[in-house]
Amino acid sequence: MKISEREEYITEHSALTLETSPKDPAQLFQQWYCQAQSVNKKEANILSLATCSAAGRPSSRAVLLREYHRNHFIFHSNYQSRKAKEIEQNPFVALNFTWYFLHQQIRIEGHIQKLDAHASDEYFSSRPLESQVTAILSKQSHVLSHTADFQKQSQQYLNKYAAAPEKILRPHYWGGFLVTAFYYEFWQGRKSRRHERLSYTWQEASMARHADWKRAMLYP
Repeated sequence: MKISEREEYITEHSALTLETSPKDPAQLFQQWYCQAQSVNKKEANILSLATCSAAGRPSSRAVLLREYHRNHFIFHSNYQSRKAKEIEQNPFVALNFTWYFLHQQIRIEGHIQKLDAHASDEYFSSRPLESQVTAILSKQSHVLSHTADFQKQSQQYLNKYAAAPEKILRPHYWGGFLVTAFYYEFWQGRKSRRHERLSYTWQEASMARHADWKRAMLYP
């Protein structure tokens, strides 16, 4: 089936240029993220996470950004899931924030590692009881043979901890991941497909003690 629908990208955003962009991509990310959140708070923190197995087979899925600071991005998941197993095999991932409602996209590539246990415990305790129970009982990415049994077990846990939710603890197989970015690409949709693309690449100077971000404009 051919898809003929076509949308013209017309935005009121100022031009994306080397002259006006900050030297640190974290600043531009925060500007764009805050704007997206002000327009559509429910969808601003949805991102696509791409991982790759040791054999070179890629996979992607949507996850929720739960925290960011400077060039670090945090989300949480099951450590026994497919994504987690691929992360163990290949600790490099790609993130993609696509905000269609603003005609903007941010691509990020980086190194990923598990978040420390204390931070994972802290976030887990802040979740609703229902979400905590699901995290404990879900064998994420594995075959679910009997949905009714899973629902029954979930209800039993809810009944058990309803009166004392503080007693429920984070399971060792669930927690946070922290992505440290070394590449960004900011994309701004424009009329006639003359989109603006600005990249930031982390440069480590071999003969100096400092590192910096190298900026470049890319063809649409």
